[in-house]
Amino acid sequence: MSIRCAEPRDIVAIARLQSRLWRSSYRGIVPQPVLDAFTPRAREAAWRRDGLDYPGGRGVTWVFEREGEGIAGFAAAGPPRATSELERELYALYVAGDHQRRGVGSALLAAAADGAATLLVWVLEDNPARTFYLRRGARRVGRRRIEVGGASLAEIAYAIG
Repeated sequence: MSIRCAEPRDIVAIARLQSRLWRSSYRGIVPQPVLDAFTPRAREAAWRRDGLDYPGGRGVTWVFEREGEGIAGFAAAGPPRATSELERELYALYVAGDHQRRGVGSALLAAAADGAATLLVWVLEDNPARTFYLRRGARRVGRRRIEVGGASLAEIAYAIG
């Protein structure tokens, strides 16, 4: 298993993976027009605009790369985007299905924490991936509603660690 800091040459692979997994994970949760617009090209443009160190040069994106297979997972984290008592926030964590339940997500989560004692993560309430965080001792610390494509969706904040 190889986890390393993402480099600009990884953006296309990250965008493809994120688009594919986001669209499949949120089917039936996020409005279809939003899913349809979440294309690899749109994600690539966003990564190039925001950078791998989003937000503002203070975050880090990590990739899981398996020799000969390319990037099969990534995590992005940095300072909390909103006021929080926690020092670090996980912005994204995606692992391709054939690499799930093999320690990749846990390894990416550890890399994203980058030594922080506690990590904040916001997860859509209907996202089945919530169980991943709960199995790692996540405790609920907040709830909010967000607007996504005209739909009001509930998000749960967890502290991990």
